[in-house]
Amino acid sequence: MAAKPAAAKKGAATPVVPNSVSLMEAGKGSTRVKTRLIVLYGGPKVQKTGSCSTIKGAKWIVSDPNTIPTLDALDRLPPDKDIYEVTSLKETRAVILKMLEVCEKNGPEALGCTAVIKDSATQLVDWHQQDVARETNQRFMGDVKNNNGWQQFNAEFSAFIDDLGLLSKYITVIVICHAKEKMDLSKGDWAGLNLPPQMALKMGRTANWVLYQSKRSYTAGEKDKPDEYVRLSEPDQNGVRKAVEVVIHTETNGLWLAAANGRNLKAEEPGDMAALLRKEGLLE
Repeated sequence: MAAKPAAAKKGAATPVVPNSVSLMEAGKGSTRVKTRLIVLYGGPKVQKTGSCSTIKGAKWIVSDPNTIPTLDALDRLPPDKDIYEVTSLKETRAVILKMLEVCEKNGPEALGCTAVIKDSATQLVDWHQQDVARETNQRFMGDVKNNNGWQQFNAEFSAFIDDLGLLSKYITVIVICHAKEKMDLSKGDWAGLNLPPQMALKMGRTANWVLYQSKRSYTAGEKDKPDEYVRLSEPDQNGVRKAVEVVIHTETNGLWLAAANGRNLKAEEPGDMAALLRKEGLLE
């Protein structure tokens, strides 16, 4: 008679995942458990750049003409060494690929920053459409029916999104994007990102978090107090105070899609990306 297996000791922990027996060499794990690719999008002037400016020690890849003036007005302008101004998709990819090379050869610490912020992807769309139209001898994209340039545009912009995903293996990457003023679900416009439909879909699919930011202004009542969401102005000559509420949505809000696979995030967070990342243990 076969011997009965020994009874497990009372209170002994059962391994969640048993060690496997494999002829494959051991994997090396992933650094992505402490990094994310994040898309933060919203309408114009909802303080997206301001929300990201709370992250100290970040490197900024700047294409939007409002980025530097906004950071300067907030007294959060990073040092020159952390600002990379670009004027095309090609320049942007060159900066990202150089960052990726540094990380691959020397580790993410060699990059010397806490995060990489791209502001904004929307501006790159405008520039790259102009560049592709010029390269394909058109006045604008779609000007020539049999050579509209969209295949080239999608291939090159898609490669830019892939670059972002690769870099985010080593360090958190935040991409600021604008929202479409009108959504058209029948055309596949995804999540309200103001990108061509195929690129909006890929950006959303590639990102770990898609966050929607909203801003609401109203006249403050006597009992209204400032908090982490709301800022109050000084009373005007009539004693009226203006309240401004900025919210980062981590879950879908109305038609605006948002999703973030976090352990500690609420559906609505204040407009402070540094606080949000610290809440998830992604920033010290």
